Amino acid sequence: MRTNWPKLACLLLVYFASMYAQGGAAPAYAPRPEDSKLNRGRVMIERTFIMDGVLVINGNLPTPCHEIRVKTPSTPDANGVAAIEVWSVFEPGKICAQMLAPFSVKVPISADLAKAKLVVNGKPAGLPTE
Repeated sequence: MRTNWPKLACLLLVYFASMYAQGGAAPAYAPRPEDSKLNRGRVMIERTFIMDGVLVINGNLPTPCHEIRVKTPSTPDANGVAAIEVWSVFEPGKICAQMLAPFSVKVPISADLAKAKLVVNGKPAGLPTE
């Protein structure tokens, strides 16, 4: 697999510049300390794919009250696998419409992870998972 490093470097530069412009704010999907007060829920991932150094994850949350969370490792494990974890969080006891809420997140992939075998919730990136 040949990687277009200049394009990847440019995308990462744009990503980090946009984070700096936002005051270094973490992406909306990033785990937060206050998540410890919320319940952890499932997600239904319909599609994952990698495009231009970005992992795109599309799927559904159980309700509109759920929020998506994505955790990526900083480096691949000893076997060259980068296990990415996706889940939802929700406020316990909150009344919410019982309907699926579609989501799409774009997760920048570092150069180290771009060389790894990406696995999302235990399934290779590019395959459906739950």
